[in-house]
Amino acid sequence: MTPFVIEIDDEYSLIEINDNIYDIIDEKVNEQTYPNNYYLLVSGKTKILTKKMHNGLYQRIFYKTNNKIAPKDSRQSAFMHSLENENISLSVCLGQAGTGKTTLAVAYALQQWDQHNKKIFFSKAAVMVGKGRAFGPVPGDVNQKYAPYLESFKIVLKKVLGAKTTSYIDAMIEVGNFNYQAIEFVRGNTYENCTFILDECQNLTWHELKTLLSRMGEKSKIILIGDPFQKDVSFRHQTNGLDVLINSDLFKVSEFTSFIQLEKQYRSPLADLIYKIDLDEIKKYDS
Repeated sequence: MTPFVIEIDDEYSLIEINDNIYDIIDEKVNEQTYPNNYYLLVSGKTKILTKKMHNGLYQRIFYKTNNKIAPKDSRQSAFMHSLENENISLSVCLGQAGTGKTTLAVAYALQQWDQHNKKIFFSKAAVMVGKGRAFGPVPGDVNQKYAPYLESFKIVLKKVLGAKTTSYIDAMIEVGNFNYQAIEFVRGNTYENCTFILDECQNLTWHELKTLLSRMGEKSKIILIGDPFQKDVSFRHQTNGLDVLINSDLFKVSEFTSFIQLEKQYRSPLADLIYKIDLDEIKKYDS
């Protein structure tokens, strides 16, 4: 995983080529950065949010939004910038609970619906906390079985839409503009001209993840969001899909992918405390 903050010790190593285009005369720094990824360049008191271009230079990013939901820090700004980049068809955003992953992704998807009539597909790994694969004897048809997974997206939709009512969301679901798509049923489909949001991506195998990603068609963007510290599935005999994807050199240098790691937690002090306790536990097992 590449760093987001790049410390440049020698102020003369950061050179402005022309307006908002920078070069770093430091091979050690350039070796650990990848095209289409975002970096906060820090040189003394200077901090510059940039995206590395395929020519090896760094373009300064000034992100502004007309959305009700606006980024709160540089990492969130980088995530929103990657979403609004039409050349990016796969955007991966990871972070602990409360960092704003789902809210920003949904805000972008709604913007695309309003401006370009792009349908929205929501999906999650059908996994119950700590129990592995879900359902089995759960009663009801497919829609009833997956209703609890759509409910979490409805909560975020209500937050972003504000004044628009529950009846509006239900109507959009009814006519097929907002859809919940179960991973188990993606094979054979092609998702074109849409925004596809996959939450809890850390709980998919590589087989499951590649099956979904290979369904994306023209004018579609898929957004993978998740928290690597909240894996509810044992991958003892299978490969974790998220790990395969983000550690692939082909993914890192692709012209149409991006990766962002969010860190600052905005939900509550309790959520942040639990995250820190979890990190302490992980350190104990690693030591």
